[in-house]
Amino acid sequence: MKQLLPRTLTLCSTTVCMLLFGGCADDDDDSTPTPTGILTPPAAGEGIQLSLVHSLSPGEEIHWCRYVVLDEALDVSRFEHAYTQGSHHVIAYTTPFTAATVPSADDFNCEAGAGETFNGVAYVGGVPTGELAFPAGVGFHFNAGAVVLLEAHYLNPTDAPLDAEAAINFYNAAQPPTEQAGTLFLFDPGILVPANGTFTAQMTCEVPHDIHVVSLLSHMHSRGIHYEAKATSASSSIPLLDTDQWLDPEPTVLSEPLTLSTGTRFEFSCDYRDTTGMTVVDGPSKDHDEMCMLIGTYWPRMDFVHEQCLAPGSGPVFSGTQTCAQSLACIQSASDPIAAKQCAVNTCNDSSTALDDYQNCVFLRCINPGTCSGPDCGACAAASCGAEFQRCEAATCGS
Repeated sequence: MKQLLPRTLTLCSTTVCMLLFGGCADDDDDSTPTPTGILTPPAAGEGIQLSLVHSLSPGEEIHWCRYVVLDEALDVSRFEHAYTQGSHHVIAYTTPFTAATVPSADDFNCEAGAGETFNGVAYVGGVPTGELAFPAGVGFHFNAGAVVLLEAHYLNPTDAPLDAEAAINFYNAAQPPTEQAGTLFLFDPGILVPANGTFTAQMTCEVPHDIHVVSLLSHMHSRGIHYEAKATSASSSIPLLDTDQWLDPEPTVLSEPLTLSTGTRFEFSCDYRDTTGMTVVDGPSKDHDEMCMLIGTYWPRMDFVHEQCLAPGSGPVFSGTQTCAQSLACIQSASDPIAAKQCAVNTCNDSSTALDDYQNCVFLRCINPGTCSGPDCGACAAASCGAEFQRCEAATCGS
């Protein structure tokens, strides 16, 4: 069984408005700056605030994480966040852990996704301040003892040390929600921008049941020059986002929820241009990697694979010349990650779905559970994704 292209699913990006975090420091830095109170916490009995502060060295870029055990059950009807200079985004993930099984209570360096385990996204903040309130009856429920993974992406652009801080408020709902909210976190792993060249990343993601969307946000890094997203069905195409802004794009908060029916697809694309002379692929660094994401808040909540665009028939759309089988053979013989990514993006349109389904299967059944890492998943893939492999072998590039 051929191996798959290692998938960079660090899921570190910007976005809407929803959970918490801040912080980042050198691994050997034992000093923790004092919080400055950038965000007034909820009054007693009305919610909680989570915050984190760390020092950044001049020019430092890093992702910092912490697992947080919630002391009490929460039904959240509104989120509010703020962060200082030096913060690029904050994300709060839901996790499968409990207070008894949480890996660590300490801050840890989670660059490139190291040490991160999650099963959903609760909130993302990609601008210095933001808030989001749900209609009556809609919200996020957290059990007492639930564990939230906080991730912050920090970048100090100055020549001096910098204290970076982020905080997020969870406001209690008056009544428990009858509809659970969810967060779209649609991440395209099929990006390769050639040195001094251009590239367009495209992705399609299925909606498995009727949903109501209340906010949307684009996300690219510094080579991004244009972003477009739409919702398509057999009978319509609804424009969602269209922007040239890559740095701190403001989330679009809809005055009335947008209802999308079963079978609708989110389709989005990112155009890139490199002027640095460096080939880049998808990854966490704002300057050295790229991203193409659609992030949004909606209800009722979909399952994990649809929130992450990992369901069958969903994933990157390519326009190359290779069949799925040719791309997998190319990936297996590639000498480095960039060469492997070139194999993937050279897949033809008619074979894109077969390649996506195979790679998504290996990620979900082998990599995400921790059975293996991307380059070492041949045995697990053979045992767990044989049907997807056979469909890949049979896929063509049309007549």
